[in-house]
Amino acid sequence: MTITTLQRRAALRRRGAALALSALVALFAFVVILAGGAVAGPRDASEPARPASVAPLSAPARIEVAFVLDTTGSMSSLIEGAKRKIWSIASNIIDLRPKPEIRFALIGYRDRGDAYVTKVYDLTTDEQAIHGHLLAFKAKGGGDTPESVNQALHEAVADLSWSADPAVFRVVFLVGDAPPHM
Repeated sequence: MTITTLQRRAALRRRGAALALSALVALFAFVVILAGGAVAGPRDASEPARPASVAPLSAPARIEVAFVLDTTGSMSSLIEGAKRKIWSIASNIIDLRPKPEIRFALIGYRDRGDAYVTKVYDLTTDEQAIHGHLLAFKAKGGGDTPESVNQALHEAVADLSWSADPAVFRVVFLVGDAPPHM
């Protein structure tokens, strides 16, 4: 194979991964908007107009959100966009009216043999701390296609300090570009 052919194939793989990541994040963003009841309802004339995505009829009193982010080397060209999309979703949740009590968690994952398999930041009301941790993630490691997706998801579901209250709306967002080890 020539260098040009290899370069074309690599570019197609990157483009496909970027499209898949965008579709995945967009789907999850749509789920959050629907789950948050984001339908514009009647409003007081003195209240400024808000976009429908942040003007629900009613929001859950409490929301807990975990973002699980692939930080392997294959995400190098995608990680900055993924972090922006994650924070955009978080900001839309923060802007819900009436304002619910919100706790965010963040899990970055790589793969076995990397600097870390998971890096976990438990549920907290400190939005700025989560934002700082999100910005600090860099894409490195990996090198093979399956990654430790299942471990990161297991930790998100089983190890975070989720509320036991059934009235709390809970959601996990997975953002990545490769399948899990099976």
